[in-house]
Amino acid sequence: MSDIENYLEKKSIIYLERFSSSSNNLRSILITAAKKYTKEYSLGSDILDTIDRIIEKLKIKKVLDDYEYSISKSKKYMRQGWSEKKIHRYLLSKRVAKDIILKCFNEINEEFGSIDKLAAFKFVKKKKMGPFRLNREITPENKKKEYALMARSGFSLEVARTILELNDINNLEEKLL
Repeated sequence: MSDIENYLEKKSIIYLERFSSSSNNLRSILITAAKKYTKEYSLGSDILDTIDRIIEKLKIKKVLDDYEYSISKSKKYMRQGWSEKKIHRYLLSKRVAKDIILKCFNEINEEFGSIDKLAAFKFVKKKKMGPFRLNREITPENKKKEYALMARSGFSLEVARTILELNDINNLEEKLL
């Protein structure tokens, strides 16, 4: 193994110990590391092939798996109240393939029901809106602000209406799923 191959392999292992990553995201990180190591702006095909070999080796060892990465990130951000659109944009920014994202969303929808409804419930609870409002007075201005906040966060009008217009906090999660 050459010096750069050793360096990039160690760099990838150290990175994956600290962070989870998609294969394309790791590839861009290794390209940046190789540019710093060689002090060149453009890399030769031999170094790019080395990076691809390292990534394939990690995929074979099941250290790097785009599908598992997208499932774990989707569940994490769904629990934090992110909308399906926002999660989709995040996974695309991490260079996960669209077909993997759709497959991931289908599995999560089968497991939990609607991603958006559950995430909207968490979002509304966190922001103390709708049925979780501290002051129970509903003014048209406050209602408009709540719908606007839901829309900016990527939730559809239908999901926002479903969550914000609920009155009974008890059995709320059962109604959503």
